[in-house]
Amino acid sequence: MKFTFSLPLVLTVIIMGFLGFSTYQRNKVWMSEINLWSDVCKKSWNKARPFDALGNAYEDNKMYERRLGGTLHCICKGLQ
Repeated sequence: MKFTFSLPLVLTVIIMGFLGFSTYQRNKVWMSEINLWSDVCKKSWNKARPFDALGNAYEDNKMYERRLGGTLHCICKGLQ
């Protein structure tokens, strides 16, 4: 029995593999609240709200020194 591959089937498998891998990589960010908000802050560094949410995540994890840094950044962004 001869096996033949069609181009649409091969392309579909390649695209599905790429999308599956991308989804897996993106889900690593959602493993913890701190990872999630840190990623948002990297992408939206000029906005105050992500830094406030990151500060709240630090506070929930009893990381108060880092919480203070996020709050100060938030205040500075709010004054601009």
